[in-house]
Amino acid sequence: MVTARLFGLCLSLLIVTSWGVPYRASAHSPLHSLDAAYVPWGVDEYELIGLTKADIAKKYKDTLGFDEVESRVYFLDYNRPGFGRPGFSVTFADGKIVVIKRLFIDGGGCRIVGPVFKTKKEALNFVIEGLSKLKNRNSKDESRLKEARTRLAELK
Repeated sequence: MVTARLFGLCLSLLIVTSWGVPYRASAHSPLHSLDAAYVPWGVDEYELIGLTKADIAKKYKDTLGFDEVESRVYFLDYNRPGFGRPGFSVTFADGKIVVIKRLFIDGGGCRIVGPVFKTKKEALNFVIEGLSKLKNRNSKDESRLKEARTRLAELK
């Protein structure tokens, strides 16, 4: 009898507390997560899809590193204590990146993630849309936008 009452109390507390938690806050993992818009980092998702770890080490030797534990490609030159390094969360198949999303961990541990891409076309569209929306694009941004449009046209 006591066990049944205790079980009922725990179940009712679980139901009541789950109603009080907003869906958006409970839908994300560790600590919490925010969705990131496009930010020009100098390397974009479409450039990494299809590459192996060796390709990344060779092509982006002084720019990108790889974290085996988290399966994350990160920027080497951004390492402020207390802040996560910006980079990309990646999934490999047959040794090549097949799924990618940008990831930044801020000083509070919040994981700010971008959309998930499985194709270069999806990633190129994200880059083109993001760069097109940027106010005050500099010449480097203009060049990246032109390159992304050219690469997208080549895929079609």
